[in-house]
Amino acid sequence: QCKKKLLSLYRISGNSVIEEKVLNTNLDCSPNWETYQYAAGINFYNEKIYYPVWYTKYKHTETGYVGYRNDEYWNANNFWADFPDDGSVLLQQEWKVLVYNDFYGDLVEEIILNDPDIFSINKSYGHEWFFYVEDYNNDGDVEFYVNRWIEESTNDIGSGADSTSGQDITIYNNLGEDITEVILGWSNYSDYFGISSPAVDPVSGKTFDLSVKFDKDITESNAQGIHLDDINNDGFVDIIPQGGWYINLNCSTCNSNYTNIIFMNDGEKFYPTEINFPQNHSNSSNTIFDGSQIAYNFPLDLDNDGNYEMMHILQGGSNQEDEDGAIDIFEFSFDNDGDGFINSNDAFPNNPYSNSADLNGDPIFSLAQNNFTVGVNGTSCIGSSDGKISILINDQNLNYIVTINGENSLNFDSNSGYDKIIEDLTVGSYDICFSVEGQDSYNQCFSLNLIEPQPLSVYSRVDSSNKSLSLNMNGSNKYTIKLNGKITVVDSNSLELKLKSGINLLEVYTDQTCQGVYTEEIFASEEVQYYPNPTSAELQVFVSGFDNEVNLSINGINGYCFYDKLMSVSASRKIDVDLSELNNGIYIIQIDGETVNKSFKIIKK
Repeated sequence: QCKKKLLSLYRISGNSVIEEKVLNTNLDCSPNWETYQYAAGINFYNEKIYYPVWYTKYKHTETGYVGYRNDEYWNANNFWADFPDDGSVLLQQEWKVLVYNDFYGDLVEEIILNDPDIFSINKSYGHEWFFYVEDYNNDGDVEFYVNRWIEESTNDIGSGADSTSGQDITIYNNLGEDITEVILGWSNYSDYFGISSPAVDPVSGKTFDLSVKFDKDITESNAQGIHLDDINNDGFVDIIPQGGWYINLNCSTCNSNYTNIIFMNDGEKFYPTEINFPQNHSNSSNTIFDGSQIAYNFPLDLDNDGNYEMMHILQGGSNQEDEDGAIDIFEFSFDNDGDGFINSNDAFPNNPYSNSADLNGDPIFSLAQNNFTVGVNGTSCIGSSDGKISILINDQNLNYIVTINGENSLNFDSNSGYDKIIEDLTVGSYDICFSVEGQDSYNQCFSLNLIEPQPLSVYSRVDSSNKSLSLNMNGSNKYTIKLNGKITVVDSNSLELKLKSGINLLEVYTDQTCQGVYTEEIFASEEVQYYPNPTSAELQVFVSGFDNEVNLSINGINGYCFYDKLMSVSASRKIDVDLSELNNGIYIIQIDGETVNKSFKIIKK
């Protein structure tokens, strides 16, 4: 029953094998019965061969004994002949990396990949593209990157799933210690992308937990492998999941706009990054079908231009409910140095201060197009010096000299700051020019016009029903409103204010005196009700508010005043008016008080 595993090293010249050497795997039949390895996991890195293998490890739960299957304890208890199925013996894989000298094939090191969950969570390694050896921060020490398939009843990676299986990426240092949480699993999808709702698969309706760390795939896919390549050519290797990990960022609408995730490396950590598929990309909306992985991502430089392309393959066929297969190829677009030019259009993609070369091939100094923000921060009245210009510099790693109309040199550096407002300016034209210390050929200028402000314009509208005032203002970006002595400053052109009953005094002005002041006196009257109308004699008038007395006048439609008297308002707010001595006809009654100003028509019959 023993299956001895051999590893051969071939030296090839042209089309011929000139030497074959069987490497020492140190894998004898006892105590490591039935040990498997996969050739796809072999890595060649820095003149060494790294070969991942696994052993069957077991734990006897009754005694706590841990050993390798087919060892002395295993045989003494006859576990294989009478293997218990009650959970008293737990089996799991323990992985080891065998390190060989590339030139001579000598075994120089064995590194056990430590897993503290070895007997609580079933973690199986993948079959293809599952193991990589890289140095993510170029410090000279390698790490091991492993794609695993997790399967355990309490490991709820995808809630609402038919099975609790999924995949993860585990990273070990060169001592076999798990360092995943330091450089990959340092946060979760929900916090990083600011998503409060869970991700939903619109095809299957399954919900995936976005609170899991980055190293866990929230989809329910078998381990399909990973790729490690420096796809943006910044000198640091990146992680591309083979199967296409995805998040449905539009989960609130549950459409099919999947976002495939890769992990970019800045030399300190791996960050989840969305792949922005081209609009005509036929596979992006159908990467996942019914919870099963059927799409594969291969990062390749197909045209050898130094820029990676993504080969995206969608598997079709009757086993996928007659879905059509498709192959799409598109080029990754990165701007490593953040200068506004993608790598393929940048002669120096890792130099933020150059994107083109001179005739000698040397970089031409340049700055990002949005490096300088210059604007008029305030206008100036004619004859005054109250204009302002604001200057903000984004790249604060350099020292700048700024001139205004060829004079008044100002320093922008770490000591004096990179954000300033130039004040006390008169109406006129200004040329703001930037130069950089140590870059004699660089000069960039901006022209600004400082003009006199427009006159202040205010339109007011009173809503008597709810005693409110609406203002629409033009001429400035900041207004001061003074209503009944209370001052409000706003930076919008419209405002709603509440009026008090009675006289309201309004003033609107800006910080520029030449724009003028808008003033208005607004009377907000209390409501007045009356009954009956028409009337033959008696009329009852109800006055809202708190006025103790009001002036009541009765006038004909020709303007003749028949009655004008100051009258007291009772506690019931009612005034009795006698019209019996007046001839039949139409009369206008006017009510005036401290908070009342109303008129209405009455018919005497």
